[in-house]
Amino acid sequence: MKVAINGYGRIGRSFVRALAERWERGWQAPFTLTAINDLGEAEDLLYLTRYDTTHGRLPQEASLRDGRLHLAEQTPLLLNEPQPARLPWRELGVDLVLECSGHFRAYRDAAVHLEAGAGRVILGAVPFDRADQVVVYGVNQEQVGGNDRVLSAASCTTHCIAPLLRALHADFGVRQALMQETHAYTSDQTLLDHVHRDPRRGRAGAQNIVPTTSSAIGAVQQVLPELAGRISGHSIRVPTLNVAMVELTLSLERPPGSDDLDPWLRRLAADSNGLLGYNDQPLVSADFNHRPESAIIDGSLSRVQGELVQLVAWYDNEWGYANRLLDWVSELSRASNV
Repeated sequence: MKVAINGYGRIGRSFVRALAERWERGWQAPFTLTAINDLGEAEDLLYLTRYDTTHGRLPQEASLRDGRLHLAEQTPLLLNEPQPARLPWRELGVDLVLECSGHFRAYRDAAVHLEAGAGRVILGAVPFDRADQVVVYGVNQEQVGGNDRVLSAASCTTHCIAPLLRALHADFGVRQALMQETHAYTSDQTLLDHVHRDPRRGRAGAQNIVPTTSSAIGAVQQVLPELAGRISGHSIRVPTLNVAMVELTLSLERPPGSDDLDPWLRRLAADSNGLLGYNDQPLVSADFNHRPESAIIDGSLSRVQGELVQLVAWYDNEWGYANRLLDWVSELSRASNV
């Protein structure tokens, strides 16, 4: 399968770095990274591939030759085309585009990649309106059918809470859930006060605690429709570079006893095939930087009080999400080769 990336920002670069990191450990990608399209110059993209404030210096060798990025046995062609309709996906035989620019999140805009010749497109975000399927890897990716061509990989927060909520509902029955997401600031915020569609998010990101909405609330109800109408919540952006945490406060039909919750959480993480982690140490956000799990459950902060249960989980909002994208693309590629 031939894969292309449109938009080489935080998620696009993390995807490529995750691919290179796995290759360093002997993993062979079941797909070819054929092209990367971004408005930055090739030399700048190479620089940002090699050096990253959040995840450190790239340990593998990366170089530019003949208009291509050479990294981990992958040699994607670097493109500089602002209009998706003009991208050469048909000529390059691209099967799948990862739409990671953040600018084409409406269904119609993402579908332009299909008109340009791509077989499928995966939005690296929650869609502004709809997608043929919204997917959390490890929860519902098997529901994707052959006619589903505009897909969404939801959000980092959706990947954190969806496996937790699915397990909670299966074992205890979720009546209602409130979510508070504490999230590092992101690139759609600004250093100084600025006009923004969300006035709070337009305020100086490095100087403020910023309450805002969370796209995960709507997305998780699409992934787990049995919980529609049972979950609400919001996000708080804080002046940190990376890593986020969620607090889920739940009313359950059959709440566990206070002595039963922690063993249940440990089993959930142990049986997750690496998608979930568990922590019982007094750690802070920086300690979870570059962790590849979708969520790391914090047993030291989770509790039962009366009929209420509170779960706390950490997640690297860049690295965990990029690794799930890589898992999903790899699975789709293997399926296409059967």
